[in-house]
Amino acid sequence: MELYLTIGIPVAVVLIFLLLVYMVTDSGPSGNIDLSDPSTHVVITGGSSGIGLATAIMLRQKGCSVTIIARNEKKLNDAKEEIDSKTPPEKKTKGSLNIVSADVGNAEQIKTAIQASCEKCGNRVDILITSAGSSRPGYVEDVDLNMYEQMVRINYLGCLYASLAVIPFMKKAGSGRIIFVSSLAGLTSMIGMAGYAASKFAVRGFAESVQMELKPYNIFVSVVNPPDVDTPMLTEEMQWKPQETKLLSEDGGLFKAEDIASDILAAIKTWRFMVNTGLDGWLLGLASPTLSTPCPSIGRALVEICMGSILRLVSLCYLASWNGVCKTEHEKKTKQLAAS
Repeated sequence: MELYLTIGIPVAVVLIFLLLVYMVTDSGPSGNIDLSDPSTHVVITGGSSGIGLATAIMLRQKGCSVTIIARNEKKLNDAKEEIDSKTPPEKKTKGSLNIVSADVGNAEQIKTAIQASCEKCGNRVDILITSAGSSRPGYVEDVDLNMYEQMVRINYLGCLYASLAVIPFMKKAGSGRIIFVSSLAGLTSMIGMAGYAASKFAVRGFAESVQMELKPYNIFVSVVNPPDVDTPMLTEEMQWKPQETKLLSEDGGLFKAEDIASDILAAIKTWRFMVNTGLDGWLLGLASPTLSTPCPSIGRALVEICMGSILRLVSLCYLASWNGVCKTEHEKKTKQLAAS
């Protein structure tokens, strides 16, 4: 009897714990979205370059209909040619590729653009991917106020406006997916990224709120958090990044837009809320869940629970190192000023 109690009680406790973890994880959407179906319609903002363009290419190669939205008409036309050139002949006859010029930071323009795209694609939007972005690194006092406002308008309000435009279509259809392309800077910030990180933190806060609201309608939300990606935006960023920012971000590696696009397609196939790329991204995702961050599987939940305290210690070590870099660079500048 004592042996049964000795073995049975711990086993029962473990089973109850596992049952509790299972009960609080989020189940994925009912029914997979068929990306090979020509009637499946995907709208991508910021689809003329970078991650948005790479994702559009992969989706057209699958065979679904794609609409890319951006401001610059020449870039849109160039993107359309590139997508068509990389789409297999047998897929070109399936679905359609549409381009629409609009400013994602303008609510009326983005609403009109998405409505126009829906009229060409069966009056539906199955997936929205918000890839348009703006970044202007720099010391907090050196960045022009207009740039702060632009980052909020494009990075955050662009997601809001596009979501408001597609949600009625998704509710009517009884399903949908909204994928916000955020950044690792939306999970943790660093020197030189105050404006950009703030706008991306806003995206995460918005996503965590609307995922609760939209889940009963079978509309599921994901947040993509890329590290540094070899895109035109990163090239522009490097002109403005303070030296400290360059030093702190160089260890994260440089990824291709196709790497992020592949992870986006994988998240469409098997839903998850947080979509992270690379080891640093995976660890940061584990280290930064909030009270309202959904967890899609019991395995993920167990890893987060078991590694939470350890990852907090690791994050404090990172922070100490980052502060050390900032202090060293500050001392260098102080000496240079004194010498001059």
